[in-house]
Amino acid sequence: MIFDKLENAHIYYGIHKNMEKGFKFIEEAIKNNLPAGKYEIDGKEIFASIQEYENCPNFEEKKFEGHKNYIDIQFIVSGSEYMQVCHISDVETKIPYNEEKDVEFYYDKESFAEAVVSDNGYGIFFPEDIHKPGLAPNKIPQNVKKVLIKIKV
Repeated sequence: MIFDKLENAHIYYGIHKNMEKGFKFIEEAIKNNLPAGKYEIDGKEIFASIQEYENCPNFEEKKFEGHKNYIDIQFIVSGSEYMQVCHISDVETKIPYNEEKDVEFYYDKESFAEAVVSDNGYGIFFPEDIHKPGLAPNKIPQNVKKVLIKIKV
């Protein structure tokens, strides 16, 4: 997992061949104020979803999730979001892996890393990073606009 700000995105370009494409799309989405929706960047290799929603004050409603085939970049355009993350070796499966959606859900953990990600910030989650995004900091809901980039491993 990585938590950082957009001005440091260049540091992570070497992690994966499509990391730079993902961050360039984020910059384009901000510059052009792209609306919510799904966006193809390079077929199934890299794509995006722009989301607008109210984050969740009830942490028990959300589930820890993981992906086997994609890296997530979860970039907060506006608002703030509390995110929890732990290593895949520390969790037990709650809902088995759905290959079509590339997602598996896990039981909650009592110990995890955490961060509040705000405007111009992001989390990068690799397949071993089980994460619970979409939470309201201090359990006070607010509107969030997020760009979610999916990069095939």
